[in-house]
Amino acid sequence: FGTEVYGTWSQLLAVVSLAAPAALLGLNIMIKRFLVTEKEARLIRRKISALVFLSLLVSVVLIFVLIGLAHPLGGSLFKLPSAVGLLVLASAFIPLLALNVIYSDFFIAFGQLKKWAAAALARDLVELALIAGAVFWPVPQAAFFLVAVMIISLLAANVLALVIGWRYLAPA
Repeated sequence: FGTEVYGTWSQLLAVVSLAAPAALLGLNIMIKRFLVTEKEARLIRRKISALVFLSLLVSVVLIFVLIGLAHPLGGSLFKLPSAVGLLVLASAFIPLLALNVIYSDFFIAFGQLKKWAAAALARDLVELALIAGAVFWPVPQAAFFLVAVMIISLLAANVLALVIGWRYLAPA
């Protein structure tokens, strides 16, 4: 990897990471404030499902906005012809990051930090293994590979969080 690839990757991550809080609409705070008082698993599941659905819906809208802005952003911000494709691919971060925040807030609010730490550790280990593999066995299109690594690791962490918290996080 060169400095150009790393710089492009970090800029992409910054741009897309700015969209994730917008996808949440600040509703993840509801988990910490109101959901903690709920005792019935069915009600918690229902409210989490509604929050996940709403944030995924907003994420899809933001993905289309980012895809629509990919050419202007790719040309002016990144100054690379391949940045447009990277930006479109990186837009998949938005719902994954939003889900990641929802799941982390859920585990923190319900005092299950060890479970969340396991999911976050799994995410980081997947990222580390894939990036280390790419360093030792250079891949063509390294920036695309780094974006794919982030998507895979976030997906793995979200699936693990869903499995760990299935009782409450399963769709209602």
